Parts: sequence; structure tokens; C-alpha cells
Amino acid sequence: MSEPTHESEVPRAFRLLVQKLVDDTLTPEESRQLAEEMQESEPAREYYLRYIQIHSELTQRWGGVNLPQLPSCDLGSQGIASACERPNPLKRIFSASRSTVAGNPAKSQRRRAYWGIAWAAALCLAIGVFWMVANRPGEDVPGATMIASNEPPAETTVAPSTPPSDEVYVEQAAAASLAKVAAVIVNVRNVRQPGLTVGRRLRPGMLSIDQGTVQLEFMSGAVLALSGPAQLQIESKDFAMLVSGAIRANVPERARGFVLNAPDTAVVDLGTEFTMRVDNGETSEVDVVEGEVELSLLADDGTTLVSQRLKQGSHVRVDRDTNSLLPFDSQVASNTPTADASDSVNASTIVPPMLLADDRGLNVSRRYVDMVKRQQPIIYWRFEQADNNIVKNELHDQWAAEIVGSTAENQLISIRNGYARFRRGGTSRYLVSRDPIEGINRGSYTIECWIKPDDLQHATCFGLTPISDPGGHQYLNVFEILTDTFLIHEPGAFRFLHRSPPAENYGKGTNLISPGICVPEVWQHLVMTKGDRQLEMYCNGQLIKQVAIEDANHPTVLQLLVGQLGFDGWRQYAGGMDELAIYAQQLSAEEIQMHYQTMYSENTDLFAPVSF
Repeated sequence: MSEPTHESEVPRAFRLLVQKLVDDTLTPEESRQLAEEMQESEPAREYYLRYIQIHSELTQRWGGVNLPQLPSCDLGSQGIASACERPNPLKRIFSASRSTVAGNPAKSQRRRAYWGIAWAAALCLAIGVFWMVANRPGEDVPGATMIASNEPPAETTVAPSTPPSDEVYVEQAAAASLAKVAAVIVNVRNVRQPGLTVGRRLRPGMLSIDQGTVQLEFMSGAVLALSGPAQLQIESKDFAMLVSGAIRANVPERARGFVLNAPDTAVVDLGTEFTMRVDNGETSEVDVVEGEVELSLLADDGTTLVSQRLKQGSHVRVDRDTNSLLPFDSQVASNTPTADASDSVNASTIVPPMLLADDRGLNVSRRYVDMVKRQQPIIYWRFEQADNNIVKNELHDQWAAEIVGSTAENQLISIRNGYARFRRGGTSRYLVSRDPIEGINRGSYTIECWIKPDDLQHATCFGLTPISDPGGHQYLNVFEILTDTFLIHEPGAFRFLHRSPPAENYGKGTNLISPGICVPEVWQHLVMTKGDRQLEMYCNGQLIKQVAIEDANHPTVLQLLVGQLGFDGWRQYAGGMDELAIYAQQLSAEEIQMHYQTMYSENTDLFAPVSF
């Protein structure tokens, strides 16, 4: 078998054409260029097939991106498309499943079968490009909106945090391109619909649930808990409409101004938590749990007819007969979940609680720890305990972590349940290595950790910064969660930035940005490697991004800074972190995948590992 094509061997212009194909934005002339390049270049064909393969797997696992609308083809005896027809987007369903039992032989058999189908599909897509050159219509194909499936539950048991195995698309009227992701499912309880799983990315469209509670985090930061039976029309990251059922909204400061409508009502949040109930699309009731909202009764043309500023403790019902907002005695459910709080409730009378994230750490086996130690990291912080605000390094007396800015009163960083827990606060707080790290950038190195973010707010998880920089604003590298930034990326992406020599200049450095795959409240495995002339990013055992670099071996004396950007408290990370390691060598793809597989075998609520 020949060596796989490296990304640097393929012209950047061709890579951009493939990306535009996936985004369904190719012009007819660009389609012709793409087809001609694949016809003439074997590396281009290999790159295309691998790109579509990875894109398809990410879609199937994470639900964050859609495949392009390409024709399906039957192959003639000479390998030429003999029959092609454009598929109906309403019927595009990707299905796969996994057993929750480790070592199940049926699992690998299903995976082999899946990849056989995936490669065949990728080849068919390549042939479809040639067909498009001669047959692509002048007008755009209607786009698609992704919603959670309402199909009966699958027979295979799926772990609660496994990314969705089914994708169902519904037509969006007059859409010329795919809508952006608006929200991600972060928690579910007592839901039997197979599409409603943690990690599912949701584009604008109707979300319908039959029972149980589904909790969404919108890309703006607003968190909604929807209790079935209910229907929620998702419009954007800042706007949704409750058609029927009951909902609780928690809107942090960064999402201030989030709008939740009912058929005859609009609620503009002013920094608060509130609830809403809609009975059969007619009666709306709003309760302000904390903070305040601006409540409007809407006229037939959608403009405000009557408006009130509601403060904490207000309970108002919309009276359409008199066009007025009337107070009433609320029976809002407590925000303390009970064992049966979400079992088949009547959403017209019971408002769901927010589903609280569990406080469990990773179940880290001795096998995993021994595997890491055998590879001799220079830093291995396991966060088992902290003595006098010091977290020990498992392999060396040097490079212990010091906790700075967290006190017994504010508890902005705490070590509990075997991991480090970060909270945002009004003051700077961070972990920093106590000894200088010398010479690591003269050669290859790897940074590995597990994170469990609270949300998708733009945050810096960790980075290496020169010890000579008192502000910590110059970075050799930094790892972040991206949502609303000036960079071009999908919401909820991971970013690995490398600047050698370290600098504060925003015009310098190389970014590796993942698809939008970060999921709040779920443990995720992240690895960044620097080789001789290459950077790589891995997520959950899978190589996500790689890029060639030049002149990257600058001999800077560094320190590891964790939990925020610099020492001033910028871009604070909130959530869990565990098993952070730095190696003075580049781990191989096989070693990284083995680390994830080992942890996965001990934790049933992690995302399923993927291998290509």
C-alpha cells in the first residue's frame, strides 16, 4: 500500500475547491476546475477521498456539518457513471451504531462494513463531480435544516454521551445555502428518540420532543431546558420560538438580549433566568425566576402591542381576549431535579428544571497511568490532590503546578474528585509550572490533556509562554475554545495556535482550527503535537488537523500557564481538566489513539473512538 498523500503535496487552490464543494458553494467553473485537477492528479484524488471520508465521519459522529448535495451514481463496467440521479434531501439518513460492551466482536465487524460503504460513497462522490460539470443546473439546490430525529428508538443501546448515530434532514423553504449551527444538545433525560443525543449540533428548524427533557446551549451562550411533549422553532443562535410545551431559559451576561418568542409573545432577556409555557399554541405564561425581562404582547403584524418590564418573582399570563398581560399565581417547578422530574410530564403545567451536569471525574485506570509514564513526559499533572496550593508532577521533582488566585473563600480553582475544577471570577486565577521549561521547542513535543468545559464561551485552556514575559501575553502556543471571535471558524471549535519565536503580534503564528466539535459537560481528549516541520491536533483519538511549518525550533525558556490567557485574567476557562502531560517528543497517531481507547474502555459516557 502506498503512503497516504500529505496535505502539503496538494495545491492550496485545490484544497479550497474541495472545501467549497463540501460547503456547496462551488460555481460551475470551479466544479470544472475541481474535476480536471482530480482527473490529472493522483495526489489530488487521494486528498479528495480522504477529505470526504473524514468529513462524513465527523458528520456522522458529531452532527456539525452537512454533506454536499451530489448525485448518486451507478458505475458501468468501465468505471464510468452510467446512471445518476439527484437524491431527495428529505431521505438523506446516515445510520450507524455501536455496542456499549467493550471488546464486542460485532463492533469491529460493523466498522469494517461501514468503512467499505464509506469508501464506496466517497468514490461515487468523486465521479459525481465529473457528472456535475456537464449537468449541474444553473440554480442552487434547496438547502437542508438539521433537526433531531423523531424515529422510533434503535435496538442498539447507545451510551448517553455518544454523538448521534442518525441524521435526518428536512427541507428549508427557499434556502440557497446551509444555515449555521445555532445550538448543541448538552444534556438529555428520559428521552427515547435516537436523534436526541448529547453532542448533536442543531441548525435552524423545528425541534420536537415527545417526552423527557432536552437541554440546549445556544452558540450565544443561552441555555434552554425543553420538556416534552413540546415544539421549539430554532431561528438562530440568538432567537427561538416556543410553539408548544414548557421551557426554562438561563441567559448569562454574554448572551444578554437573547429572544424567546411564543406565538403571541416575545421575551427579550436582560440577564436572567425565566420560564415560559405555551398551551396548544395559544396561552402563554412567563415567570421570572431571577433578573428581569422585557415582555411584549405582539400584534398580528408581529410588532409590540403591549409591553412590560418584569422583575424577579413576576408571573404573567398573556390574555388575548383583552390584549393585556395579567398576573397569576405561578406553580413553577423547583430547579432541583428529582429522580422522576422529567418522566412523561404534562408540559403545559410543569416547567422543567435545568439538568445539572454531574460532578464525576474520569475513571482513570492504572493501565492508562502506566502507559503515560512509560512515555516519560516531563510534566504529568494528575490533580489527585493539592497540598498548600501545589499540585505535584508525577514523574519529576521539578515542574509542579502552583495554584494562583484561588482562595478558600472564592474557590475559583479546586482539586476535587480527582481533577481540577475551574470557575470564572472577577479576579485572575490560574495554574503555572513552578520551574522553567528549557529547550522543549528545539525539537518535537506533545501536549495532552482531558477537558470537560462548562460552556462554549471563548476560553483559553492552557499554553506555553516565555518565562521572561511578566504579563504572559507572548505565547509559543495556546489552546482555546472558539465561539464568537474575529477568526473564521465554526462555533464551538478547538484552536491550537503556534508562534515561534513567541510573540504577542496577532499577525504572526499558525492556527489549527477544528470543526465545531466541542461539547459542554462532556470529557474530551485533546492532543497537540509539534514535529520537525509539522503541527497536528487530535480530538478523542482522531487526527483532526495538520499543517506544515517552517523554522519552528526557537530555543525559548517557557512556563506552562493553565486556565486563562496571560496573568491578567483574560479568556478564563470554566470546567474540568485532568491528566495533563507534556512530552519532549512527538507521540505517534497510534500512541494517541491507544491513550484514548484505554480511557474509553473504562468510561462508558465518553464519545466513541474513531479510526481511519
